[in-house]
Amino acid sequence: FSDFRADADFSGTLTKRSKWMHEWRKRYFYLKGNELYFCKTENSPPHGLIDLKDCLTVKSAEEKVHKPNCFEVATPNET
Repeated sequence: FSDFRADADFSGTLTKRSKWMHEWRKRYFYLKGNELYFCKTENSPPHGLIDLKDCLTVKSAEEKVHKPNCFEVATPNET
């Protein structure tokens, strides 16, 4: 991972659904260009990266998961 914190375009806390247990967990996100990094805390190392340039769609998921301001990102590998 590059120095994703330096000059991040946006950063802040979001709630992310876990890949395996499908539980909602609070994560700290950094958006730098097309790369969306997520960390367990603001100062922890990145737990993952979503490359938005490979993104197929970004759409509302409010009705699907019954949470306000919710969205899903679909990539060739995952939704």
